Amino acid sequence: MIENLKIENFKGIGKCDGDDFSKVNLFIGKNNCGKSTILEAIYYTLREFGGRSELAQILARRSNVYSGAQELWFNYDTKKIVVTRFRLGNVELGLNLLFDHASSQIHSQNVIFDKAKPEEYVIDGTYYSRDFETTRSVKFTFDYLQDRGTLVDQNLKNFVEGITLLESNSKNDIDSIERVLGILKIDNRAGEFGEYLCDVFGIGKDWEFVPHPNRLREFRAAFYNKGTPLFLNGFGDGIRYAIQLITRTMLTKDSLLLIEELESNQHVESLKKLIPLLVRLSQENNVQIFATTQNPQVWRLFEHEFDDDERRDKFFRAFHVTRDVASGTVKLLPQTKENADEFWTNLDKDLSGGP
Repeated sequence: MIENLKIENFKGIGKCDGDDFSKVNLFIGKNNCGKSTILEAIYYTLREFGGRSELAQILARRSNVYSGAQELWFNYDTKKIVVTRFRLGNVELGLNLLFDHASSQIHSQNVIFDKAKPEEYVIDGTYYSRDFETTRSVKFTFDYLQDRGTLVDQNLKNFVEGITLLESNSKNDIDSIERVLGILKIDNRAGEFGEYLCDVFGIGKDWEFVPHPNRLREFRAAFYNKGTPLFLNGFGDGIRYAIQLITRTMLTKDSLLLIEELESNQHVESLKKLIPLLVRLSQENNVQIFATTQNPQVWRLFEHEFDDDERRDKFFRAFHVTRDVASGTVKLLPQTKENADEFWTNLDKDLSGGP
């Protein structure tokens, strides 16, 4: 489980420190305060340790126009080093990103700090051009650390390799949705998923892969409504995103799930059923969650789900996220018993734009 984080010079974040994370963590704040950027830092850093370098995708995921690698640096200041650090038990994992001005190349380094020794390892990672094309890649493996006696075990390896990022536009990735639904079919969990979806939306209990009427050789996921098959393209954005959320939470185990704008295209009545379901599945599968929202109603629903003080203290944290635009300093203010009233007052002012 991620216990704390440190981010410097990463995209819109000049500096960010956070700690005291729990099993379910909710980042709440207004637009452009750095919530999604924190999720990106977590995901793309840990993917480097999962044996798959995906940094080149980090800029393209939000834009369909040209993005240069220098945009990874806060204020495009490539003289500084991009730093990310995440502590997981006795091991701290992170990245250094350095810009070589002589060659216009970006050099990523895997950084591991073993708290038990203590000792730090810096391992060459991937080299990129300024257009973010891979020029040379050194594949990272956990065997490298195990050979050097660091406290890397199978649990940590599984946690890192199983990480999933669900962004709000994943609702449009029909191929991805159908691949995951196919896995549920193979695992004989199609009925279980159908029950969950039907409970939230009143549809989905009966579904199957059937030939598409315009392409009979192409089998697509269809959900039956009074005997009529409805394909995913005909569903609204909210239900498609919910399908991603439910299926990914069902299939993620002993790892981490990052959810961007959980409320995206969701009606409040759906959220009232969806949030308790995600919490229950995450606890059953030992999954840590980091979710973002700008909707106070989402926070209240999580509060209601963890209505017992002891259970809330053990499993849930809410953080008010703010950012100073000039310095890029992002603050994560946790909600506590002591600051509950002040937390809500400040959050309400921030989201409403009040004085």
